[in-house]
Amino acid sequence: MKLKVNNYAFIDGINLYLGVKSQRWKLNYQHFRILLKDKYGV
Repeated sequence: MKLKVNNYAFIDGINLYLGVKSQRWKLNYQHFRILLKDKYGV
């Protein structure tokens, strides 16, 4: 029987926003969520 492992990500939203803004990037939060789910199993 294969055990299901839970994986969580705790993201400080303001630091994420300010870090992205300081680099003059735009973050697509929907794609970011998909990346976390597909690549890291979050």
